[in-house]
Parts: sequence; structure tokens; C-alpha cells
Amino acid sequence: MIKGIAFLGSGLATQLHSKALKAIRPNTHCWYASRDPDLAARTAERFHATGCFSGYDDAVNSPEVDVVLIALPPALHLEWTLKALETGKHVI
Repeated sequence: MIKGIAFLGSGLATQLHSKALKAIRPNTHCWYASRDPDLAARTAERFHATGCFSGYDDAVNSPEVDVVLIALPPALHLEWTLKALETGKHVI
């Protein structure tokens, strides 16, 4: 059972994945993280999320999150995938 999923990033990939997830698993607890706290809050509000984080570190270290979806530019995928895996998270 998934406790929560954190989306890292607030761009187009996050929007597409959020819509798809809501269509197939509407009761999933979703969290949004961005380098810009206001953008994270706006994205969380847009998708009726459980909450938001003001940074990627906060998301990958949260006990409320057990899955991290990396929706960042490709150059950041490896760095944040490794950080999420180090904290025991599943990574998409």
C-alpha cells in the first residue's frame, strides 16, 4: 500500500503524471516539491494534493512519502534518484 508519492518538479512532466495518477488511483496521497516553495504550493493546490515541500530534500526525507517521481530535467535524474534510493524510497 502506498503511503504517499512525492513529485519532484512542477513542470509539464509533473502535470501529465499527476493527471494520469488521479485517473487510475484517485485516493493516492500526493505531495509536490519544488525549489520554489510558492510554485510547490500552487501545484499542490491545483491537483488537490495532500501537501507540498519547499525543496527536494524535504520530500525525499519525509516519512509521509514512500515513492518519489523524478519529474526534473534529465541532468538531475541520477542525483535525485540516488538520494531517494538512499532514504529507502521507491523511484519512478
